[in-house]
Amino acid sequence: SYYILAKQGEIVFPTSSLSYPSQQTCQWVIEGSIGSRIQIQIIHFSTEHDVDFLEIWGGGRTVTSSVRMLRLSGTLDEALSSSSVLLTPNNLALLRFFSDTTTASSGFRLYFQSGFACDLARVPNR
Repeated sequence: SYYILAKQGEIVFPTSSLSYPSQQTCQWVIEGSIGSRIQIQIIHFSTEHDVDFLEIWGGGRTVTSSVRMLRLSGTLDEALSSSSVLLTPNNLALLRFFSDTTTASSGFRLYFQSGFACDLARVPNR
């Protein structure tokens, strides 16, 4: 698990190889300033379709205190029908990644920034 307290940043997984390891469960909590929202833009996404997943939750530091906003699997084109930008309801985002025991792929890369609602572009969540 990783805890990120920052106004902006990048999450890349895996960080040091061409493909992510099998049997992984990873979690990142992103916390922005109180009163802000977090905008997440997915730049690259490639996992084993319908088997390895990235979940993006908003609203809390845990699954029980959050709402799942998106569950992604496959390629960016398969996983998202339109925009690759999400906006959380508050200053907290929880990301969880799961991989099974078989084929791995190149993983994902995303940027995040935290700002006040009027400072961020409003993009509908799915």
